[in-house]
Amino acid sequence: MSQAERDAGERAEVLLELGRPADAEAHVRRALSDDPNDPDLLVLSSRVMLALERFEDARDQAKSALAADPEAVIAHSCLAAALSGLKDYDAALKVVRRAVTLAPSFADLHRQHAEICLASGQSKAALAAAKRAWRLNPRDSECAAVLAAALFDNQQFAAADDLAAEALRLDPENARAHSTVGFLRLRQGGGAESIARYREALRLDPTDVHAREGLALALKTRNPVYGWTLRFEFWMSALPTGKQWAVRLTPLILIKLAEPFRDQVWSNGVLVIIGLLLIVSWGAEPAANLTLMTSPSDRAFIPPRARRAAVAFAVYMITGIGCVIAASPTGLPELTPVGFGIAMWGFAIGTTHTINPRRQRQLEVLSVLAIGCAVIAILLAAVQVEGPATVFGAIVFIGGAAALLSTALAN
Repeated sequence: MSQAERDAGERAEVLLELGRPADAEAHVRRALSDDPNDPDLLVLSSRVMLALERFEDARDQAKSALAADPEAVIAHSCLAAALSGLKDYDAALKVVRRAVTLAPSFADLHRQHAEICLASGQSKAALAAAKRAWRLNPRDSECAAVLAAALFDNQQFAAADDLAAEALRLDPENARAHSTVGFLRLRQGGGAESIARYREALRLDPTDVHAREGLALALKTRNPVYGWTLRFEFWMSALPTGKQWAVRLTPLILIKLAEPFRDQVWSNGVLVIIGLLLIVSWGAEPAANLTLMTSPSDRAFIPPRARRAAVAFAVYMITGIGCVIAASPTGLPELTPVGFGIAMWGFAIGTTHTINPRRQRQLEVLSVLAIGCAVIAILLAAVQVEGPATVFGAIVFIGGAAALLSTALAN
């Protein structure tokens, strides 16, 4: 490596440490133009690309570095980070595990292993890797923060709180630790501390998607109804799968038991209470998003998918309620199932941002077809073609019930 290359590389390294990856890129390019196969420069270039979130470029540079030096540990780490950024978690795990075998006493590699496991939903593997990292470097704030996050994912909340506090003792500006404390306080009911922790996490790391989502949840808990439903969901998530099913099926069982006594006041009261609870549980999320969207300072924390779902929820609910109201005075009973069906589609569409994007798109397409059927039913009812109007209304109603059940089970 020539002196000019060395100087350019050193400048790039300093600029990268100062948080100026765009400036560092120019220097590392200059160094690589003289020696495009230097493994150290290729690793540095990969690190710069990672800082710029250009994950494909980072992957390619890391692969080039490994071609020049197959046992370069940092190159493995950069490649794993790039693959994780590209959401190719299986490949990222293979690479980081290879790096761990090359340098088993390097705590940062075990921490990276834990981070990739957390991102891919492998909570137990993440906890094991985070514990190894913490044992190797108990004075590292990042190792403590990742272990806190892994403990949280494994529902060991008291231990997660302790490790997050330790991470903040070691480094009061650890964004991940602030975010984990925000999640812990959110489970305890949200409130001002949860909001403050998330805001601090985002101040320290504006790219933290999880902190942004958590802040949105914390802001919505200022609505007591939403706060109650969120605590209920947290409680449900801690139950075994069998008990979760038992709790979710309880309203249907109670409705069935109360149905033979519908002529009695207590039975009607039970049915009304169950109905209200179901409506609140289905509508709390999109309604809270709509409320948050009215605040110019807070609406930015609602993801675009959630905003679209909330607006669609409002449109469907207004349309459904309008059909139900119009059914009685106009003498068009065929509009009643149409109205209730559209309302159920509204509840389903309002929460589609919480499910798999592919399933969300499917439900959105089906909801458009349902609206088409609803329009046909309304037109047929208006010209008093009752039979076909009833059929199309039934399609809308049954489709809405199926969509609502589908999104409830997906969550």
